[in-house]
Amino acid sequence: MLRRFQLLFGICCAVFLHTSITQAVDISIQFPTGSPSIQISKIIANSPFNGTTDTWPAKGSPSESSFGFGALKELTDPQTGEKLGVFGPADRRYYAIDLGVSGGGTPTNFDGFQISYRTNSSSAVNEGDKIVVVVKTMTFVDVGKNPTEDPRDIVLLKNVSSIKRISASDFQGHWIRLYIGIITNPKDSSLTGVPGVDSTKPTNVFTSGDAGGSYSGTFTISSGGVSL
Repeated sequence: MLRRFQLLFGICCAVFLHTSITQAVDISIQFPTGSPSIQISKIIANSPFNGTTDTWPAKGSPSESSFGFGALKELTDPQTGEKLGVFGPADRRYYAIDLGVSGGGTPTNFDGFQISYRTNSSSAVNEGDKIVVVVKTMTFVDVGKNPTEDPRDIVLLKNVSSIKRISASDFQGHWIRLYIGIITNPKDSSLTGVPGVDSTKPTNVFTSGDAGGSYSGTFTISSGGVSL
C-alpha cells in the first residue's frame, strides 16, 4: 500500500505543477522600393513576329539605346527567290521594350508609363505609317518557364500615344512588352482592323515608290511621378 500511495502522489504532483506560457514575437520585413525599368532588346526574326523562336540577346545584355533598322533591302520570296517589291531590314530585326518595376516594390508616386512618337520626316508619308507597335501583357509563371503573353494593343507607330494607358496596377504580377517592327506585309491577319493600315495600298510598306533617304523620329517613354 505504501508504494502504491507514493506512486499516485507523484503523478498528482506532476499535474499540479504544469503551467502555460504565452510569448508574442514581432516579425519584421524590409521590402525595398523599386524603380521604373525600361529594357530595349534587338531581336533577329527567324519567322516574322514570333518572339518565342527568334534570336534574342544573351541574358544580362545592356539595353539598346535606339531603334536602328539599318539600310533596308528588297525582300525576296523564300521559296522562289522572286523579288517582292517591298523593303525591310536586311537581318529581319525588330525590337522589344520591356516596361516594369525592378529592384523592389512599386514606388509611391509611380503612376505608370506614357508613350509618344514624333517624326522628323517632312514627307507626306513617313515611317510612322510603316512601323507597327504590338503591345502585350506578360505574366510571370514557374521558374525556368517562359512567361505567357496576352494581346493588349496593336497600333501604327504614329498612333502609339493612343494605346491603352499603362498604369501602376498593370505591374502586379505582370509587366508590359512592346514589339516594334517595320511592316513588310500589310495583308497579315494580325493587322486587320488596325487604324491606318490599308492592305490594298502600299502606304504601310517601304517600296520603290517612296523617296530614298533617311527616315527618323523620336520615341518617348516617360514615367509619371517618378524619374527614370
